[in-house]
Amino acid sequence: MSYILDALRRAEADRERERGQVPGLHAQPLPGSAPAAGTGPRRWLPWAGAGLLLLAGLGAGSWWASGPPDSAAPTPPAAPVAAVPPQVPPLPPRSVTAAAPTAPVAPAAVPQPAPAASASPYLPPVPPAAAVAPAPDARIPRLAELPESTRRELPRLAISGSVYSDDAASRFVIVNGEVMREGASLGGELVLEQIRPRELVLRFRGQRYRQTLQGQ
Repeated sequence: MSYILDALRRAEADRERERGQVPGLHAQPLPGSAPAAGTGPRRWLPWAGAGLLLLAGLGAGSWWASGPPDSAAPTPPAAPVAAVPPQVPPLPPRSVTAAAPTAPVAPAAVPQPAPAASASPYLPPVPPAAAVAPAPDARIPRLAELPESTRRELPRLAISGSVYSDDAASRFVIVNGEVMREGASLGGELVLEQIRPRELVLRFRGQRYRQTLQGQ
């Protein structure tokens, strides 16, 4: 390092001499280092340039070694990439088949509720009409009590037997050899109205009378 400084000082002193100036303190040659005869300023220029370059390199190296390393510059955040929607191929248009118009359906008839029966006063059931009871015997005359003219017109009856039952359908009488039941016609205008246990009730031309059964 001292040789480089001496070379720099000598070069500076040579330049000052050429300009006619007195060399400064830094340009004074060191003892025992007088310039040789015949040496000019150009002899020291290459050495001076080399020394300057060497000094600059040494200073930069020391500064780099002693100084803190530069922190790495922060990497700028990457710009967000916009999501590209996936390309969806267009769907072919659907063929729509128009449905045939259907005939309107008539609404089903809703049965109307039957009107509620109007409240009416309670009437007791009417008992069935009782069979017309025969007139009392006092009102039905006997055969012998009929007028003579009426008796002459009566048909002749031959009664041979009779059966009486509480069931009117089971009753019968044998007249002139035939089985006769209540309501039967005995000939002419004579009608058998009723069969009783011991007598018959007959009607002739609207005249009722009783005839006793023989053997009863």
